[in-house]
Amino acid sequence: MKLLNTTLVAILAILSFSTFGQLKVDQYGRIGMGTNWPNSGYKCHIKGNMLLTTYPDYPFIEFQFKVGNGWPGTEIGSSVDKIAFWSSYVGYHKLYAEQFYKMSDASYKFESTQIISPMSKISLLKPYKYFYKSDYISDNGDSLTENIPQYGFISQEVEQTLIEVKITEDGKDGKLMDYDQIIPLLVAGMQEQQKMIKGLEAQMARLIATNPNYNSNSGGNGNGNSNNPIDKSKLFSNSPNPFSASTNLNYYLSANTTQAEIRVYDMQGVERKVYNLNPNQGNSFVVLSGSDLPMSGTYIFALFTESQIVDAKTIVKQ
Repeated sequence: MKLLNTTLVAILAILSFSTFGQLKVDQYGRIGMGTNWPNSGYKCHIKGNMLLTTYPDYPFIEFQFKVGNGWPGTEIGSSVDKIAFWSSYVGYHKLYAEQFYKMSDASYKFESTQIISPMSKISLLKPYKYFYKSDYISDNGDSLTENIPQYGFISQEVEQTLIEVKITEDGKDGKLMDYDQIIPLLVAGMQEQQKMIKGLEAQMARLIATNPNYNSNSGGNGNGNSNNPIDKSKLFSNSPNPFSASTNLNYYLSANTTQAEIRVYDMQGVERKVYNLNPNQGNSFVVLSGSDLPMSGTYIFALFTESQIVDAKTIVKQ
């Protein structure tokens, strides 16, 4: 009997040593894997990586949780390229985070081209205000539905409009949409619109500069004191004019000007030089170098305050 007891104690000791740091259940029911000291804040504490797999069943799928793997320190990934935050109780889940980064490295992209006619593509999109049906589980465990007001698009309409790219995906409950794909269109559209605006501004500058009857004091774009029509931002003739080496572009900024610039155009409307002005200078000038203009001829310099054209005059380079 004494030999039997000794044998049982030895077996238990061997089992204790063999399970050290492999699987531990403490007195509170906390499980430790790879550690004998489960963290008191968790029911399950795993030291190392965790793998969920369908193996040996088909299809073979792995879901991996990795820690201490270098940059960025943790990884969550799968052997398939799609991970859905979804459950049969509420459908797709809301995700909250500080920032999201998407892969956009040049090494993954090829045959890059400019977006053609972005404004026409944007004009075909139909934004809506709607109520989105969102299912959730209450604190009491009841399945409820909340109608959330949102702005957005309809996936079926967008995929028929933006046929050049794959912007939608068939999900579990309906069509999903990659809203990030809209951002490059908006940027390209704004750039295209800005070119159009600059072209119109150049045309307006030419009309003002070549109109002998234009009076900057009588206009409404001087951004001066409405009770003091004399206090209007305006240009004076450049000196010398004509010029070859350099000339002073003379101007006056009204007292309440907050943003101002002078732009120099050729007669085809091409912007050749831009000067950002100090709005607190009042009467002042900037120096235009002849080397900034490609050839002899007539040019236009225009004054803009608060992004509106105020005055324009012609200059001649010999």
